[in-house]
Amino acid sequence: MKWFFVIVAHLSLSNACVYANESDCFIPKLRSTSILRDEGGSLQVNITGLILARGGSKGIPLKNLSFFKGKTLLHRAIDAMKTFGKFSSIWVSTDHPDIAQEAERLGVFVHWRSAETATDTASSLFSVQEFCSRMPGISNIGLIQCTSPFLSSDIMLMAYELLSRGYDSAFSVTRTHNLLWKETSNGEITPANFDRRRRPRRQDWNGNLQENGMLYFTSIDCIKFGLLQGGRIGYVEVPQLQSLEIDSKIDLRIAEILFDAHLFDI
Repeated sequence: MKWFFVIVAHLSLSNACVYANESDCFIPKLRSTSILRDEGGSLQVNITGLILARGGSKGIPLKNLSFFKGKTLLHRAIDAMKTFGKFSSIWVSTDHPDIAQEAERLGVFVHWRSAETATDTASSLFSVQEFCSRMPGISNIGLIQCTSPFLSSDIMLMAYELLSRGYDSAFSVTRTHNLLWKETSNGEITPANFDRRRRPRRQDWNGNLQENGMLYFTSIDCIKFGLLQGGRIGYVEVPQLQSLEIDSKIDLRIAEILFDAHLFDI
């Protein structure tokens, strides 16, 4: 198993840690025509930026257009994507005219998603697959969640660097030390990630990695195989507070407090 990591200062957006390892999941390598090497030998990844922003959100109606510190959440995400600067094109996939208008105002492309991929039950993967099926020639997708207000171009760059080193996919996670329980088929519960007889102290274990939804960078081959993460998988670790996702008005208020505390360099 191969490992590498980068660690920088605490309580900063740039303190996200980059890790990568070999996955047990095999994805055929079909990217040779879409990736070139620069003079230093690094892979140059052709990647398309994508935001899924349907209009039917329940917690906050049209939450993608909610204002946070003077800009809509969609606006902030697109700004970060432009600052990142490595997307060959940036798309917003939506079913709502107001979201499409905001995307066009910000100078990015609009993909009109079907009714089937804009329901409450449709998965993100299903929506990405629809987008890719209509856009021949895409090599890699950078799926960005615009309801993650503390996403930065630095975090995108860390995921991009994993792909440039030959990884097929990379995604963002946060580390938790929660002791989890799960229900059994007979209605009882049992520990999911610890031994009751040897309850771990926080300082005695590395915790678990939890997807925070902030970003998924992946090859088109993974998408075709029905995977957001596949082949050689890497991840970018983001601090827990920074991983906040907006799903309610309370979340927006918490984000404002965190922003005003100047905890993150964005």
